Amino acid sequence: MKKPAAPKTPAPYVELCSLLRDAATLGSVLGLLAWDQETYMPHAAGAARGDQKAALAGIVHQRSTSPRIGKLLKACARDAALNKPGSASAANLREIKRDFDHATKLPGSLVAEMAKVGTQAQQAWKAAREKSDFAAFAPWLEKVLALAKRKAELLSVPKGGELYDAALDVHEPGMTTREIEAVFTPLRSRLAGLIARVAASRTKVDTRCLQVKVDPAAQHAFGQVVLERMGFDLQAGRLDVTTHPFCSGFAPGDTRLTTRYRDEKFTDALYGTMHEAGHGLYEQGLPKLARGRTPDLFGQPLADAASLGIHESQSRMWENWVGRSEAFWRWALPHALSSAAR
Repeated sequence: MKKPAAPKTPAPYVELCSLLRDAATLGSVLGLLAWDQETYMPHAAGAARGDQKAALAGIVHQRSTSPRIGKLLKACARDAALNKPGSASAANLREIKRDFDHATKLPGSLVAEMAKVGTQAQQAWKAAREKSDFAAFAPWLEKVLALAKRKAELLSVPKGGELYDAALDVHEPGMTTREIEAVFTPLRSRLAGLIARVAASRTKVDTRCLQVKVDPAAQHAFGQVVLERMGFDLQAGRLDVTTHPFCSGFAPGDTRLTTRYRDEKFTDALYGTMHEAGHGLYEQGLPKLARGRTPDLFGQPLADAASLGIHESQSRMWENWVGRSEAFWRWALPHALSSAAR
């Protein structure tokens, strides 16, 4: 008996997803510019990179706020099948509209300026960090903060809320400052008490093993072993060096990690690598980036990270729960010694 044909996806939904994919592709190029800036870009190229990122950010914003997207969203909203409660398409459309509403509240000039000033500020931060000169970076921090406040004002403060709520909602949908304070205020008190008890303790822990100087090349080799054991696909990603570690998932088959090394206290680099690998594993597991699985979902919220908090939970789990466990070090120590002996 012949199986009934699968229902055809409505044309407005297909076109909408295609436009989102185009915008996401351009966004991935913008991400590559940012990655290059933090890894291999010559320092003198900072000014030009700011112009490049501003120009491309403006184009991405223009694509993301196209009136055509608004029309397609309205057409999709009238399709009962697409909006069936609990369906993937209904969730996707809800988040697409949310992103579109956010983006259309921001002028392209502000988006471009944030990209340019952010690039300049990052370059200034790296130079100031080398000299421990906060005063040199402070003016740039003020500029970035002013732009962030302007963005939050345009996104609009929720009724009964405050300015930070608008900024917070971009990264942690639905979360409010009040809820954040309810979590962290009692936690701060508990942690302060714990730190005080540890400081007052007469028990001294021998940390000399952490001060052993290890060549960066050996640290990198060990990090690669750990990444592979964690399950990070190095055929669809890579590990490089930067001033401050980060992870970027650009496109299907391309998730990049960075770390930093110093001769002593090799665990700084190790835990930085594991932290970013936690982010990387989450990125590689998303349908939008899964190599050879569902690249057609690239650009759709349905296949994107749920929130920044969920993302960070994965990195912290690997860094702290796994990386600082006795079981991990029973496995890792022989590999660490082997890498150091090479």
